Amino acid sequence: MNKRLKRWSAIMSFVLLVNLLVPVGTFADTEEEKVDIIVTYKDVVRESPDSRRSVYENEHTMKTLPIKTMTVPVSEVERLKEDPNVVSVSLDQPLQLMSDTRELGEHDWNNDMVKAFDAWDDGYTGKGVKVAVFDTGFDEHQDITYAGGHSVFEGEPYTHDHHGHGTHVAGIIGAREGTLHQGIAPDVQLYGVKVFSQEKGGNTSNLIAGIDWAIQEGMDIINMSLGYTNEVPAVHTAIKQAVAQGILVVAASGNGGKADGSGETIEYPAKYDEVIAVASVDKEMKRTNTSATGVENELAAPGHLIGGLAPGNKYVFMSGTSQATPHVTSLAAILMGKHPELSSQQIRALLVEQSLDLGSEGHDRLYGYGLAQYVSSTPPDEEENEESPAEDPQEQPSDGKENEGSEDQGSTPPDEEENEESPAEDPQEQPSDGKENEGSENQGSTPPDEEENEESPAEDPQEQPSDGKENEESKNPDSAPPTGEKEGKQAARVQVKPVNLGGVAIVSNADVASVLDNGTLVVFFDSALDDLTRLALTADQVKELKDRGINLVIAKHDLELVIPHGVFKVGDVVIEFERVVGKGIPFAGQAKSTVYQFKIIQNGQRVRHFDEEIEMGFRVDQEKNVNNLKIYYWNESLNEWEKIGGNYQEGFIVARTNHFSTYTVFDSAVFEETKSGTPISGGKTNGNSTTEGTTNRGTSKNGTGSEPQAEESNEQNNKDGALPKTATNLYNSLAIGALLLLIGFVLLRKSKRRIVE
Repeated sequence: MNKRLKRWSAIMSFVLLVNLLVPVGTFADTEEEKVDIIVTYKDVVRESPDSRRSVYENEHTMKTLPIKTMTVPVSEVERLKEDPNVVSVSLDQPLQLMSDTRELGEHDWNNDMVKAFDAWDDGYTGKGVKVAVFDTGFDEHQDITYAGGHSVFEGEPYTHDHHGHGTHVAGIIGAREGTLHQGIAPDVQLYGVKVFSQEKGGNTSNLIAGIDWAIQEGMDIINMSLGYTNEVPAVHTAIKQAVAQGILVVAASGNGGKADGSGETIEYPAKYDEVIAVASVDKEMKRTNTSATGVENELAAPGHLIGGLAPGNKYVFMSGTSQATPHVTSLAAILMGKHPELSSQQIRALLVEQSLDLGSEGHDRLYGYGLAQYVSSTPPDEEENEESPAEDPQEQPSDGKENEGSEDQGSTPPDEEENEESPAEDPQEQPSDGKENEGSENQGSTPPDEEENEESPAEDPQEQPSDGKENEESKNPDSAPPTGEKEGKQAARVQVKPVNLGGVAIVSNADVASVLDNGTLVVFFDSALDDLTRLALTADQVKELKDRGINLVIAKHDLELVIPHGVFKVGDVVIEFERVVGKGIPFAGQAKSTVYQFKIIQNGQRVRHFDEEIEMGFRVDQEKNVNNLKIYYWNESLNEWEKIGGNYQEGFIVARTNHFSTYTVFDSAVFEETKSGTPISGGKTNGNSTTEGTTNRGTSKNGTGSEPQAEESNEQNNKDGALPKTATNLYNSLAIGALLLLIGFVLLRKSKRRIVE
């Protein structure tokens, strides 16, 4: 054992001695670190000396420049610099792209989804637009600049964000371009309105105080990433006043939605018609599970894990319709900068028109009209100039549109263009794609009872315009005044083709001026404009229609609306006429015409009932028995179709109404009987007029009313989730029986205890 120990001790001593005498580095790898360099020579590139070729790698000489690239040991860099023929030696460095083409960062997905970068490329960043954010205040942050603000609480400045919610919303809108979480509209004038207190929270009274301030300060947009449950009329009044002053109001729909998307869960103020209600989607453009649902949803925007600013120069990710709302606000600001001539409600219509349809086709309860986004397009005036040369610019009105190309399109009546193509035909014989003659042109504006008088002598066309009825003389091309026969002249009936301004149809001031007092302006949507669903009129144009008694006709190949001037109130107006597809409304597949949803938005407020009746005509296919075809509207409160009535007039079913909803034509036999033979639908009618608020559920086959039934069927009682009467009785009996059994069981237990005791 001792011998073995001595042997190992000798070996270790020898190793230690060798280590002390010979450095370990002698046996180590002596290869130096190598670097990539660029060498510039004075005139010509010298070949590397033979002694260095073994250590120089990847040598490459430029063909036209005295430059060589190579990989060399670090020690060679200084040696090359000392060469008298070498101008410089530089390390090769990675490049960074400096072009305008953006590579998205990991946090830019929401900006890209709403196409904010396209807006920036077009030069629109919300500059000059005043946006008020009603929230918890703004915290000072290195990535954003605020224009100002206001607190409704004494002692709590708007720059004190006790929660962080307001700062995050502000960043989504206006964080500077190029920062970590850049805003959608980085150049807006951003104002923080503190309506939540650190100590007191926030109440609807605070909200009203904030709206009051916004009106006084002339804000362009109000962003409300907040909500409350029950109706507060005072808030509604304040919002309506703000909208009347031209302020666009955008609010979050709420985060109380059910995972399956059922129920009506939208909160106030988003629930008001005057407010744009915003739903939330994720990266895949799918509704987030908590996003509120309901018919009031108007637009959707990114709202799931949105990166943004936080107090203390920090960053945070938040989710909810609160985050979706500022995306829509930002896009509205961008469009206001792009179209300063449009009113706030026209901007609202443009947002809807440019949205990307999600979910069911058309408007739905989950996404509204779809994803809000910016659409980069050639200005309408340029598009029109490409199609047809502009007329004399002096003929154009100065209503805020950019140039004569745009103006010309709207001020030259299409009937003149038709005359140029086919001079042999009268312009009034071609009012729309599918209307064969002048009679069909006027069918939507002539009551059925006047058809019989067509052969009688006509009165002066200017004496019968005010109620939307066109006189008989206008049906006769030989005696009717010419439609815009020369520029600068007026006619009793003028037909114009509207201009497509960013997805919204508009007409020029010259179009309105070309109509004689008490005349009719026909806005004709040909096949190229058939997809447009909104017509916007400025406040000045509405005033002229009212002052001069001019009626408005919206003419499409499958629809004609005759709107008397008395329907309009003072201020701008947007008329919506959207085809309804895939909304899941019962019996819609059996409709005999296109299903349309109509809206009139005046001064930002939806008008549901009118002082005068609007006449509507729906094109139908020629059938053997057109007398059974009637116009119906969808009664949302009753969830059923109600009959308006109507008569057949040269390819159209025509009727009148003084309210707007969803309308179409059905064969009345569809609703006359259920499987059990019980009548289920109908509407009390009087000629072509609607008797509002009256429902006749006993409509007979000939369309005449009968007395309502004394007892409704189980199917009717089952509406809105209510149990049928038989099921209700059974349920009550079972409940009572269970209660009696429970009482008996308790009494039995007590009696057993007494016996034991």
